[in-house]
Amino acid sequence: MKAHVAQFDGTGFTEVASALIDSNGGFAIYPSEKLSPSACLLWFDSGDTVSFIAGDDKFLEFTGRLYEHMIVGPRFINSKENDLFRSVKNKVSEFHSIEDSINRSGRAIDEFDPMYSGKAAAIKEYFLVKVKEYNNQLKVLQNLMPESYCSKAIIPVLFQSNMDEDTLNLAKNYDNNRAFQHYEFFSRIGNDSLISTNPFLREKIYSYMNIWVNQQDKRLQDGIDVVMKKFSPDDALRKYALSTLVDYFTGHNNFPLVNYLYENYFNTCGVPALKGKSAEVIEQIKRLSRGNKAPDLIMPDIHGNYFWLSQMKPRRYVVLFFWASWCPHCQKLMPDILNYYHDVKDKGVDFVAVSLDNNKQEWLDYVSQNKLDWINISDLRRFDSEAISLYALKGTPTFFVLDKSLNIVGSANELSGLKALIK
Repeated sequence: MKAHVAQFDGTGFTEVASALIDSNGGFAIYPSEKLSPSACLLWFDSGDTVSFIAGDDKFLEFTGRLYEHMIVGPRFINSKENDLFRSVKNKVSEFHSIEDSINRSGRAIDEFDPMYSGKAAAIKEYFLVKVKEYNNQLKVLQNLMPESYCSKAIIPVLFQSNMDEDTLNLAKNYDNNRAFQHYEFFSRIGNDSLISTNPFLREKIYSYMNIWVNQQDKRLQDGIDVVMKKFSPDDALRKYALSTLVDYFTGHNNFPLVNYLYENYFNTCGVPALKGKSAEVIEQIKRLSRGNKAPDLIMPDIHGNYFWLSQMKPRRYVVLFFWASWCPHCQKLMPDILNYYHDVKDKGVDFVAVSLDNNKQEWLDYVSQNKLDWINISDLRRFDSEAISLYALKGTPTFFVLDKSLNIVGSANELSGLKALIK
């Protein structure tokens, strides 16, 4: 088993040093180079972790012992900042315990209790007192070492809103306030690039998006704009916020909003270093972005002849319409989509309907019964269809509009969006 040291790089933790753990659980790590200021983790193959920071101190040394999944006596030699960081973490832990207790008290009040309003007001007032005490405690710690990395990069992100009148008025625009706490924290953290090495900011942005008052895509776009506007003056923080939001919406499988981030913000800063699923989704979006050549589709048509998209000679536009006969939403929209096709086909717009069916007869019956007189193709592989990976399909119906050179004009999931793409 090994002990490892990893640093936060704005998107995740990257290992910088490691050492074997001896038979008694002892370990000692001596990084070959001075660590750059950032949040760090001391972690073990068993999954146990200790967070610390690399500040402006000299070379760090890490010693301790792992015993029955407990880290005994980890020491960060030559690091006064970690003494401060430990005190900060203790204050944060204490405040979270108080916050949980207050929230439980708030939920325990019966809304039909004739004393409800008074009890709720008392709980809220008590909470505000505790917020002020907590913020003052952090300020005291910050003033102990005002020029330290911990004071400049870690503590500012951990302050809570005092919920003054200006903040509460701002809250009405977009946040709910049910937990007696307003999470709009941007005014407190400043624009110091060092903050981009603080993983706690990621948690704050996640929490902020979780409580956005309206979780529909259009309003969530407003939330994205608020976050990105705040961090626009500093490139490092802008990349931090961008990668955090991409991870957030990828994790929620909200790919239209990942696409919104790509189209509106990826050209405003250096490309963030994304990892895992987020990196894969962005690569898909890049490949399918406006102006790129559409991936070729080679599939049988309803007569069994192979259709090649790359061999089409479009007149003005080609609409790739991804659908399935078993899709209720497709069935509901099909008459309107077909009517639209009949309205535009004489204006140089061709439709290629790519079915995600796997039963050939059901597909052919639906095409015949509904008189779908456009080009119909399918590899009859349903969710294993090549179309799903080529066009990163997340649902049906999906439309891709191509120009006469078979370059992508845009995509949509509704007929109104399709109409907006065809000028």
